[in-house]
Amino acid sequence: MPSTDPFKKLRIWNQFDEFGLVSGLDRIPKESNSDFRNRIIGHEPYNSTEQGLVNWLSDSLLTATHNTQAKVIFSSLREPLSSAEYQRLEDKTEAYFAPRVIIGSTTWIIPATDNDQKDEVENIGITWTLWKQLDGFYDRIWTTDIAPTTDIELQYQWKSADGTLYIVRELASILTWENAEIVEINPDE
Repeated sequence: MPSTDPFKKLRIWNQFDEFGLVSGLDRIPKESNSDFRNRIIGHEPYNSTEQGLVNWLSDSLLTATHNTQAKVIFSSLREPLSSAEYQRLEDKTEAYFAPRVIIGSTTWIIPATDNDQKDEVENIGITWTLWKQLDGFYDRIWTTDIAPTTDIELQYQWKSADGTLYIVRELASILTWENAEIVEINPDE
């Protein structure tokens, strides 16, 4: 049945469409100038970074933009002793020494938690995470949300093959398996 309405809505190209074109955004069908303007203003650029991909997905799926934060990953030379591993020791003559990160005069002591994947601590707005293996023991993977500009010191308890507990200090400006050095290994006292 033909429409009796003599008026028909036409989409007319305007300056918002031009701004959208420059920003790489298309107008959504039936989107008002006001809504399109707000989407253009809040638009974040697309690129090959994690945040750029999230921006593209957010715009494509018409969801709010989410901010991602890149993590800096460090690897210690040995696996720190976790509290779960310490609890399984038969001879507990030494006290448990929680892993810690020292940068300048600030120390992050990583507390033991019931989290199956990681333990983490936040201090002065910076979070350090120590990742766990499936058995609850720590892995060598430490992550943070900053890239320190000064030397980093990791301190942790380590159990040797003969069962002796040691406190290990690693020092490096960027901790990786290749350039970290163990500056001190002391038997626990």
